[in-house]
Amino acid sequence: MNKRIRKMTRLTRLAMFFMIAVVLTASVYLLFASISPVLLKNRIDRELDQEHFQTALDLSIKLMQQYPSTKQARESAYIIKRQYFYNSITDIIIGSQFSSRGSFNDERFTIHEKDRDTLFSLMAFVAENQRNSIWTPHLYRELGETAAGFKEYDLAEEFYQLAFDGYQSLGKEYWINEMALIQLKYFWGRSLYDTARIHLDYLLTHVDDGLMMEAEVHAWNGISLVEAEQYEEAYTEFRLAKELVANSLSSDEGALGVGGFSGDIWTRDGDIH
Repeated sequence: MNKRIRKMTRLTRLAMFFMIAVVLTASVYLLFASISPVLLKNRIDRELDQEHFQTALDLSIKLMQQYPSTKQARESAYIIKRQYFYNSITDIIIGSQFSSRGSFNDERFTIHEKDRDTLFSLMAFVAENQRNSIWTPHLYRELGETAAGFKEYDLAEEFYQLAFDGYQSLGKEYWINEMALIQLKYFWGRSLYDTARIHLDYLLTHVDDGLMMEAEVHAWNGISLVEAEQYEEAYTEFRLAKELVANSLSSDEGALGVGGFSGDIWTRDGDIH
């Protein structure tokens, strides 16, 4: 009887030790998993500060591949996105099969054309896996703007639509309207006026905040009406936009700071009469 009790006691102790070992292993793993992205991102920042662009890019890709749901992966995606718009050093290598060319400028690196699809896919992977769902359409919007900047129009439109749909699924009214405004400007800039007007019509029926966004929507409607040679209606829209701008600002001094928004509009207004 005593032997059985002693045997059961030993088995119980072994089971307890095993459970403790499992718990400790899991804890260490979770701690490592939570710390590793932070450590990687810190190292990326140091490498960029020291102009070690190759190492920074390699670590950024590693971070996005291994920890796509983290804030640090998102930040790395933004870093790479920003670098698209600058030239930099030569011979940046992405893995073993991708390369980048450029000339040193403004302490940044550039991505070669043949690498873009791979990096777009990787950044989209990060977007899809974000724990905080609002960052998914935010990243898609950034990817759309990056693709548009490189005249990758099909890809830009795909990312823009993913962003718009993402904001709609989350019920984020402000961001839905902001995305529609981005699409309006994008299609207008490409002289695809009919498609642009679809987004304009949406905005005219959904934006009524009495603030700058509504002012911008009416200004764009004025531009659209000028294009259609409906000058009196356009003038009415410009006047409304101007009133909304004035109402949304807290002082006369602030009203002088909207030249970047109003200059082209009032010039068009002046051209009408």
